[in-house]
Amino acid sequence: MRQELITPEIEDRLLGFMAHEARELNGSVMASGAMPDHVHLLATIPPSVSISNFVKQLKGSSSRFVTRDLGLPFEWQAGYGVFTIDESDVPGVKDYVLNQKARHKSGQLIP
Repeated sequence: MRQELITPEIEDRLLGFMAHEARELNGSVMASGAMPDHVHLLATIPPSVSISNFVKQLKGSSSRFVTRDLGLPFEWQAGYGVFTIDESDVPGVKDYVLNQKARHKSGQLIP
Protein backbone atom coordinates (compact mmCIF):
# COMPACT_ATOMS: atom_id res chain seq x y z
CA MET A 1 0.00 0.00 0.00
CA ARG A 2 1.29 3.44 -0.88
CA GLN A 3 2.07 5.83 1.94
CA GLU A 4 2.11 9.60 1.59
CA LEU A 5 5.79 10.18 2.42
CA ILE A 6 6.68 12.80 -0.20
CA THR A 7 5.97 16.07 1.54
CA PRO A 8 6.27 19.54 0.00
CA GLU A 9 9.34 20.07 2.22
CA ILE A 10 11.31 17.24 0.58
CA GLU A 11 9.78 17.11 -2.91
CA ASP A 12 12.23 19.41 -4.72
CA ARG A 13 15.27 17.90 -3.04
CA LEU A 14 14.08 14.35 -3.76
CA LEU A 15 13.43 15.07 -7.44
CA GLY A 16 16.73 16.93 -7.77
CA PHE A 17 18.58 14.02 -6.21
CA MET A 18 16.89 11.55 -8.57
CA ALA A 19 17.89 13.70 -11.57
CA HIS A 20 21.48 13.76 -10.26
CA GLU A 21 21.49 9.97 -9.91
CA ALA A 22 20.15 9.58 -13.45
CA ARG A 23 23.07 11.69 -14.71
CA GLU A 24 25.49 9.49 -12.73
CA LEU A 25 24.13 6.56 -14.77
CA ASN A 26 24.60 8.54 -18.02
CA GLY A 27 20.87 9.07 -18.30
CA SER A 28 18.81 12.19 -17.83
CA VAL A 29 15.52 13.32 -16.35
CA MET A 30 13.69 15.52 -18.84
CA ALA A 31 10.74 16.17 -16.52
CA SER A 32 9.69 15.12 -13.05
CA GLY A 33 6.73 15.54 -10.80
CA ALA A 34 5.76 14.21 -7.40
CA MET A 35 2.61 13.40 -5.57
CA PRO A 36 2.58 12.51 -1.88
CA ASP A 37 2.77 8.79 -2.69
CA HIS A 38 4.58 8.51 -6.04
CA VAL A 39 6.71 10.25 -8.64
CA HIS A 40 6.63 10.46 -12.41
CA LEU A 41 9.88 10.82 -14.31
CA LEU A 42 10.36 11.36 -18.03
CA ALA A 43 13.85 9.98 -18.40
CA THR A 44 16.34 8.79 -20.95
CA ILE A 45 18.22 5.63 -20.07
CA PRO A 46 21.42 4.71 -21.89
CA PRO A 47 21.44 1.37 -23.72
CA SER A 48 24.26 0.18 -21.46
CA VAL A 49 21.98 0.29 -18.38
CA SER A 50 18.97 -1.99 -18.02
CA ILE A 51 15.68 -0.38 -17.10
CA SER A 52 15.47 -2.48 -13.94
CA ASN A 53 18.95 -1.44 -12.79
CA PHE A 54 18.22 2.22 -13.56
CA VAL A 55 15.04 2.16 -11.48
CA LYS A 56 16.68 0.11 -8.73
CA GLN A 57 19.53 2.62 -8.48
CA LEU A 58 17.22 5.65 -8.43
CA LYS A 59 14.88 4.15 -5.86
CA GLY A 60 17.62 2.80 -3.61
CA SER A 61 19.84 5.86 -3.62
CA SER A 62 16.94 8.29 -3.21
CA SER A 63 15.56 6.29 -0.29
CA ARG A 64 18.96 6.40 1.41
CA PHE A 65 19.23 10.15 0.64
CA VAL A 66 15.92 10.99 2.29
CA THR A 67 16.59 8.73 5.27
CA ARG A 68 20.22 9.68 5.91
CA ASP A 69 20.56 13.24 4.62
CA LEU A 70 17.10 14.56 5.36
CA GLY A 71 16.60 12.48 8.51
CA LEU A 72 13.20 11.11 7.54
CA PRO A 73 12.09 7.49 7.39
CA PHE A 74 11.50 6.75 3.73
CA GLU A 75 11.21 3.76 1.46
CA TRP A 76 9.62 3.13 -1.92
CA GLN A 77 6.99 0.47 -2.45
CA ALA A 78 8.03 -2.60 -4.42
CA GLY A 79 7.57 -2.42 -8.17
CA TYR A 80 7.36 0.34 -10.73
CA GLY A 81 5.75 1.21 -14.04
CA VAL A 82 7.70 2.04 -17.19
CA PHE A 83 6.57 3.10 -20.63
CA THR A 84 8.66 3.49 -23.75
CA ILE A 85 7.59 6.44 -25.88
CA ASP A 86 8.37 7.73 -29.34
CA GLU A 87 10.38 10.93 -29.57
CA SER A 88 7.36 12.67 -31.10
CA ASP A 89 5.42 11.97 -27.88
CA VAL A 90 7.97 13.67 -25.60
CA PRO A 91 6.23 17.10 -25.50
CA GLY A 92 2.87 15.61 -24.48
CA VAL A 93 4.37 13.27 -21.89
CA LYS A 94 6.50 16.10 -20.52
CA ASP A 95 3.36 18.23 -20.12
CA TYR A 96 1.60 15.33 -18.39
CA VAL A 97 4.46 14.81 -15.93
CA LEU A 98 4.88 18.50 -15.15
CA ASN A 99 1.14 18.99 -14.62
CA GLN A 100 0.29 15.84 -12.70
CA LYS A 101 -0.65 17.75 -9.54
CA ALA A 102 -3.35 19.65 -11.43
CA ARG A 103 -4.52 16.44 -13.11
CA HIS A 104 -4.83 14.64 -9.78
CA LYS A 105 -6.64 17.62 -8.26
CA SER A 106 -9.16 17.73 -11.12
CA GLY A 107 -9.53 13.94 -11.22
CA GLN A 108 -8.59 13.91 -14.91
CA LEU A 109 -5.60 11.55 -14.71
CA ILE A 110 -5.62 10.45 -18.33
CA PRO A 111 -5.42 13.24 -20.90
